[in-house]
Amino acid sequence: MMMNTQGALSMRALKTTTTTTKNTFTVGQKVPPTYYYKGGGGAERRGDAHATRAKTTRDFGVVDADDVDKKATTFTTFTTTQNVTHNVGWKIMQKKRGSMQKHEALMGRRPSVSAGATFMDSFSKFSAVFSNLFPLWTVLSAALALTKPAFFNFMTTPTITFCLALLMFSMGITLTVDDFLRVFKKPDVIGLGFLYCYGVMPALAFFIGNAIGLSGPLLAGLILVGSINGGQASNLCAYIAKGDVALSVLMTTATTIGCIFMTPLICKLALGAIVDVNAIGMAISTIKVVLVPVVLGVTLNKVTPKTCRTVEPFCPIVGVIMTVILVGGSVAQCADGILNAGVKLQIAAFMLHLLGGVLGYWGMKVFKYSETTCRTCAIETAMKSSAFGFLLASLHFPEFLVRVPSAVSVVWMAVMGSMMAVVWRFIPVEGE
Repeated sequence: MMMNTQGALSMRALKTTTTTTKNTFTVGQKVPPTYYYKGGGGAERRGDAHATRAKTTRDFGVVDADDVDKKATTFTTFTTTQNVTHNVGWKIMQKKRGSMQKHEALMGRRPSVSAGATFMDSFSKFSAVFSNLFPLWTVLSAALALTKPAFFNFMTTPTITFCLALLMFSMGITLTVDDFLRVFKKPDVIGLGFLYCYGVMPALAFFIGNAIGLSGPLLAGLILVGSINGGQASNLCAYIAKGDVALSVLMTTATTIGCIFMTPLICKLALGAIVDVNAIGMAISTIKVVLVPVVLGVTLNKVTPKTCRTVEPFCPIVGVIMTVILVGGSVAQCADGILNAGVKLQIAAFMLHLLGGVLGYWGMKVFKYSETTCRTCAIETAMKSSAFGFLLASLHFPEFLVRVPSAVSVVWMAVMGSMMAVVWRFIPVEGE
């Protein structure tokens, strides 16, 4: 027995050999995926000159400037070490497995795939299709709210807060701290977005309302819509459109905080009305609805990134469902006013969000910003927090018709934003 065991051990040892070869590659040259290299960005970040890390590539990778040690910028080459282990037994197993797979292919059978991977692949496809139908779900929700407003009686203030917070959390787990650090380096973009929100949109509402000939209360309501902050649903649309979600979140946060003093000022100048916005209440709502869910999501992404990547296909579904429910709840609260408002108000609300998106896009394009930034700003400008406008109109304007434009805007804002998101989703951004 002892001899057999020793013989087996010696045979195993004889069958395993390790060879190490050093190879030098230049920038731009293809490198096989099995190579490891010393130095470079990975070792430099760890502060360990002798550290090694894998060169992760598919099939063949291409050496770029990032692969060269940043401390030795004058060098265009680095040395890689390839460890090759020859195991005869392992080779035999691999050979048998390859023969079995060829046999299955000849017999018309596909190699086995794990059930978990198959489910996630299928669910990711379902998530994409479901998100692409976002405009349809929005219209159906609005139609249900107009015909059966009692269906949305469950949409109380705490429920609305929960839906908004869950929407923001679903976006937060798709972001990292680096995303926000990158955006903080571009304060000019956030500043322009703030200008479009509180400069362009109120002026646009004023001119559209007067051009179409809206009555006084409806005109006041439309200007109020143009004077409020960006909507949280814009972050979801930026995600679906493959825009800059971190930028969208920061722009939404900036305009929401700015709403504390900008909305009352614009209403006073344009309408002659003093709209008393509760500054402390607005700040608390911003923290609860925007900042806390996003920070929680980013933190979770930092602590358990693999888990977040696993659940990421669920995020757009959650966001779409929350937005659709919010649209239905807002429309249901003044269904009669929307039905009796007439075609003029529908056209005015539609044009406000359409032209807002167009001006938001080209307003960034003229300053030579990237396509992704232009798309994000267009969505952020076009989409307003119409539900908040409805609340302000209800609290501070005695005329009922003033709140109707906000309810109409909820529908067109969501439809316009979701349509931009879906269209841009299928238009790739070149060079970004």
